[in-house]
Amino acid sequence: MAPKKYPLRRLVIGTRTYLWRRSHRHPVHDGQRQCQEVLRIFAAPYKRTYVEIIFSDQPGWAAGYSSDGVICSRTAVYNLNRPAVVAALIRYLLMTIWDPDTTQEIVTIDDGIPLLALADAPTGYA
Repeated sequence: MAPKKYPLRRLVIGTRTYLWRRSHRHPVHDGQRQCQEVLRIFAAPYKRTYVEIIFSDQPGWAAGYSSDGVICSRTAVYNLNRPAVVAALIRYLLMTIWDPDTTQEIVTIDDGIPLLALADAPTGYA
Protein backbone atom coordinates (compact mmCIF):
# COMPACT_ATOMS: atom_id res chain seq x y z
CA MET A 1 0.00 0.00 0.00
CA ALA A 2 1.33 3.45 -0.90
CA PRO A 3 1.88 5.91 1.97
CA LYS A 4 -0.85 8.43 2.67
CA LYS A 5 -0.43 11.84 1.10
CA TYR A 6 -1.02 14.80 3.38
CA PRO A 7 -1.58 17.93 1.28
CA LEU A 8 -0.62 21.40 2.43
CA ARG A 9 -3.58 23.45 3.58
CA ARG A 10 -3.77 27.24 3.40
CA LEU A 11 -4.61 29.55 6.29
CA VAL A 12 -4.56 33.36 6.32
CA ILE A 13 -3.90 35.16 9.60
CA GLY A 14 -3.81 38.94 9.35
CA THR A 15 -1.99 39.73 6.12
CA ARG A 16 0.15 36.60 6.02
CA THR A 17 -0.53 33.23 4.46
CA TYR A 18 0.51 30.06 6.26
CA LEU A 19 0.63 26.54 4.89
CA TRP A 20 0.17 23.58 7.18
CA ARG A 21 0.04 19.82 7.10
CA ARG A 22 -1.03 17.31 9.70
CA SER A 23 0.17 13.72 9.55
CA HIS A 24 0.09 10.58 11.66
CA ARG A 25 2.96 8.20 12.33
CA HIS A 26 3.93 5.26 14.54
CA PRO A 27 7.53 5.46 15.80
CA VAL A 28 8.91 2.81 18.15
CA HIS A 29 10.13 4.01 21.57
CA ASP A 30 11.59 1.53 24.07
CA GLY A 31 10.26 -1.35 21.99
CA GLN A 32 6.70 0.03 22.01
CA ARG A 33 4.87 1.42 19.01
CA GLN A 34 3.48 4.86 19.74
CA CYS A 35 0.92 7.04 17.98
CA GLN A 36 2.01 10.54 17.05
CA GLU A 37 0.33 13.42 15.32
CA VAL A 38 2.74 15.80 13.60
CA LEU A 39 1.84 19.35 12.61
CA ARG A 40 4.10 21.27 10.22
CA ILE A 41 3.52 24.98 9.72
CA PHE A 42 5.17 27.04 7.00
CA ALA A 43 4.92 30.80 6.58
CA ALA A 44 4.52 31.62 2.90
CA PRO A 45 6.66 31.98 0.87
CA TYR A 46 9.13 29.96 2.96
CA LYS A 47 9.11 26.18 2.53
CA ARG A 48 12.59 25.29 3.77
CA THR A 49 12.03 26.47 7.33
CA TYR A 50 8.98 25.57 9.35
CA VAL A 51 7.70 24.70 12.79
CA GLU A 52 7.13 21.02 13.50
CA ILE A 53 5.02 20.21 16.54
CA ILE A 54 4.86 16.60 17.71
CA PHE A 55 1.91 15.35 19.74
CA SER A 56 2.65 11.91 21.23
CA ASP A 57 0.68 9.43 23.28
CA GLN A 58 1.49 10.01 26.93
CA PRO A 59 -0.14 9.32 30.28
CA GLY A 60 -3.60 10.85 30.20
CA TRP A 61 -3.43 11.79 26.50
CA ALA A 62 -4.01 9.92 23.25
CA ALA A 63 -2.71 11.18 19.91
CA GLY A 64 -4.72 10.16 16.86
CA TYR A 65 -6.29 7.20 18.65
CA SER A 66 -9.96 7.94 18.15
CA SER A 67 -9.42 9.65 14.78
CA ASP A 68 -6.49 10.99 12.77
CA GLY A 69 -5.68 14.48 13.94
CA VAL A 70 -7.44 14.22 17.29
CA ILE A 71 -5.56 14.75 20.57
CA CYS A 72 -7.69 13.82 23.56
CA SER A 73 -7.78 13.26 27.30
CA ARG A 74 -10.69 12.50 29.58
CA THR A 75 -11.48 16.20 29.82
CA ALA A 76 -10.44 17.76 26.50
CA VAL A 77 -10.49 17.02 22.77
CA TYR A 78 -8.46 19.00 20.23
CA ASN A 79 -8.82 18.38 16.51
CA LEU A 80 -5.70 19.32 14.51
CA ASN A 81 -7.77 19.15 11.32
CA ARG A 82 -9.62 22.31 12.40
CA PRO A 83 -8.14 25.54 11.03
CA ALA A 84 -9.15 27.36 14.24
CA VAL A 85 -6.92 25.05 16.31
CA VAL A 86 -3.97 25.55 13.95
CA ALA A 87 -4.56 29.33 13.87
CA ALA A 88 -4.46 29.47 17.69
CA LEU A 89 -1.17 27.56 17.70
CA ILE A 90 0.31 29.85 15.03
CA ARG A 91 -0.67 32.97 16.96
CA TYR A 92 0.89 31.57 20.13
CA LEU A 93 4.11 30.59 18.32
CA LEU A 94 4.39 34.05 16.77
CA MET A 95 4.06 35.68 20.20
CA THR A 96 6.58 33.38 21.88
CA ILE A 97 9.24 31.59 19.81
CA TRP A 98 8.79 31.94 16.05
CA ASP A 99 9.60 34.78 13.68
CA PRO A 100 9.19 33.38 10.16
CA ASP A 101 11.11 36.28 8.63
CA THR A 102 14.27 35.71 10.65
CA THR A 103 14.19 32.03 11.62
CA GLN A 104 16.70 30.16 9.47
CA GLU A 105 16.22 26.64 10.80
CA ILE A 106 13.45 24.15 11.44
CA VAL A 107 11.87 24.68 14.86
CA THR A 108 10.87 21.37 16.46
CA ILE A 109 8.64 21.12 19.51
CA ASP A 110 8.78 17.56 20.84
CA ASP A 111 5.80 17.84 23.21
CA GLY A 112 3.01 19.88 21.70
CA ILE A 113 0.25 18.88 24.10
CA PRO A 114 0.90 21.70 26.60
CA LEU A 115 0.82 24.24 23.72
CA LEU A 116 -2.85 23.48 23.05
CA ALA A 117 -3.94 24.95 26.39
CA LEU A 118 -1.31 27.72 26.33
CA ALA A 119 -2.56 28.79 22.88
CA ASP A 120 -6.15 28.68 24.11
CA ALA A 121 -6.97 26.41 21.18
CA PRO A 122 -10.66 25.58 20.76
CA THR A 123 -11.75 22.15 21.86
CA GLY A 124 -14.14 19.71 20.24
CA TYR A 125 -14.22 17.57 17.13
CA ALA A 126 -15.77 20.20 14.87
